[in-house]
Amino acid sequence: MSSDMIESCIKRTRAAFEAKLQKSSRTTDFRVPQSICTMFNVMVDAKAQSAKLCAMELGQERQYHSQIDALIEETVKEMITLLVAKFVVILDSVLAKLSRYDEGTLFSSFLSFTVKAASKYVDVPKPGMDVADGYVTFVRHSQDMLRDKVNEEVYIERLFDQWYTSTMNLLGTWLTDRMDLQLHVYQLKILIRVAKKKYRDFRLQGVLDSTLNSKMYDTVRNRLTLEEATASVREGGMAGISMKDSDEDDDDMMYASLFSAADIVFYIHTLYIVPCAVTVCPRYPHKKCVCSLCKVTAGVIVLLPYGRLRN
Repeated sequence: MSSDMIESCIKRTRAAFEAKLQKSSRTTDFRVPQSICTMFNVMVDAKAQSAKLCAMELGQERQYHSQIDALIEETVKEMITLLVAKFVVILDSVLAKLSRYDEGTLFSSFLSFTVKAASKYVDVPKPGMDVADGYVTFVRHSQDMLRDKVNEEVYIERLFDQWYTSTMNLLGTWLTDRMDLQLHVYQLKILIRVAKKKYRDFRLQGVLDSTLNSKMYDTVRNRLTLEEATASVREGGMAGISMKDSDEDDDDMMYASLFSAADIVFYIHTLYIVPCAVTVCPRYPHKKCVCSLCKVTAGVIVLLPYGRLRN
């Protein structure tokens, strides 16, 4: 009877999870609600309590446990797949906006004509980075919510791995479909911002290098680097946006912003470049701190809590 109750709870949670995602926004306005995290935690609790509630005499206990554990595992896989699919749809909505700038499309031709004509008389404002900034904000909010509210680290690791891989595959496919087209400078700027921030944010969340540096990521990086070189010659610059070594570039930005944070922690070092003595993250003890900060040659090492090492 206890086994039937747990099974019913799991199935109802799975159905509610899917319904919640279907009703939510499909754009970067989407924010992972706490109820989604709670449903993951229901699975964690169900697995923890099954041993107590499903205890039977003789060999039946093992049988019931294996059935419930298998059901929970399969349900969690489905929930992760559904949530990742949601994230993929949101990125696809961003790429759909960029598609309007494809070379040869009516919108792109009209835009180029009107901008060139109007620029003779007035300063025409160019498209901003709102699309990229909105997507980056959505990703970071979702990461922080899931990290803070879901109680099972294994689920988070699986989710982030699949999230990164699936969305990077979508970026690569989108670029491959435009192999014969030259990217509009606006498309290029948005994609560079999205790709760089995505790589760095997921790295800070503990995604392994073997997953981050996939063949698809190399494909995306190489294509954007090539397009950047072409645009720099054609457009005369990219206004400071570049694919140049994402890690070093982001580290430089990090150093520039560290000293303005309110919750910095100081560690006194010698004037020499030495390894950081503190490797445990203040916010997430199971994570390693970013030891590249030790490249600061001043007498003070500045170390931010784990979630704040981002720009």
